[in-house]
Amino acid sequence: MATVRVDGVWLDLAVGPVGGLKWSHRFPKGSWEASWVMDLPPDHQHPALRIDALVEILVGPTIVWGGVLRRPVFNGEVWELVAEGYPRLAERFLCLSAALATSSTPSTVLPEAVSRGLRWTLPSGLSSTAVAAADATNGINYLDTLLDAFCANVSTGSYWLIYPNGLFATVAPPTEPTLHIYPSLASLGVSDDDTGTRVFGRYRSGASTYATVNAEDTTTEAYREQAEDLTERGVITGTVAQNVVDGMLARGASQPSWSNGFEFTDQELTTAGGVPASLPHIGMTPEVARLHGVRNPVSPTLGYIDFLVGETEYEDGGTIAITPLNVATGTTLRSALSTSDASLPLVG
Repeated sequence: MATVRVDGVWLDLAVGPVGGLKWSHRFPKGSWEASWVMDLPPDHQHPALRIDALVEILVGPTIVWGGVLRRPVFNGEVWELVAEGYPRLAERFLCLSAALATSSTPSTVLPEAVSRGLRWTLPSGLSSTAVAAADATNGINYLDTLLDAFCANVSTGSYWLIYPNGLFATVAPPTEPTLHIYPSLASLGVSDDDTGTRVFGRYRSGASTYATVNAEDTTTEAYREQAEDLTERGVITGTVAQNVVDGMLARGASQPSWSNGFEFTDQELTTAGGVPASLPHIGMTPEVARLHGVRNPVSPTLGYIDFLVGETEYEDGGTIAITPLNVATGTTLRSALSTSDASLPLVG
């Protein structure tokens, strides 16, 4: 069973029993949301149970989830507590330099945000490559917008995430499965919606000139063309435009979408050695799951499907829901890579 620590205070020991504990992870990004209830008096107050208090969920000595507390709410019967994961703090902090100038350089904006209260731990060697052509941007952007654009435009094929201990990182997606699902336990539907095996990107190369770049995945069964409008990004270089379409293929834009997720008990998922997987630890780091005994729509000769775990929702002591990264119903990878999600108002 898991335990909850808030600003260093163990709730079960120092405040009261924790019930209904649940938490979720998303890839990319990391810890997403946690919730629990506490049966305390309506007028109960504890200095740890305050908005933005640091929340850690531990299984044994391992921090499996990290974030900050929202304002506690008494619903008339019990106190409801909800916490937001570390990555969601990027929605609160702006991309500014020490001089309060706009910037699109990670090594500039991230340390400044930490100095203003962002509760992340930063590694050495942050990228000094600006996303915008001249570093500055027309408007003020939030960190999540910048980091999405950085991974889509500059560090193509990578994702950003925050580990449960608060450490920021950019990582390449794993390729080797760490979770195994055996035949008859699950099935995975396939959708070709929004799939493009050759992506064409139209961009502004000058004040009144345009150009087109393209990238193609030649390993797939079918051929489909897909257009990507990059003109809203302002004037960009051909290198940046090529990085965008290359990055879309690197992240799976040419691969089919999955149409469903799964729910498992602790006996239905195993590691590579056949040992039951520890459900509370799934989602802490990027993981690939292998579904055995099914036809692979991309490589029909394979008797399995590998997919990146996109979201997990775990109920303490119960089951885990796993959703593949590329699910067709409203959350396709193409949606996640659309220009509205991964662009900045650039200065030409």
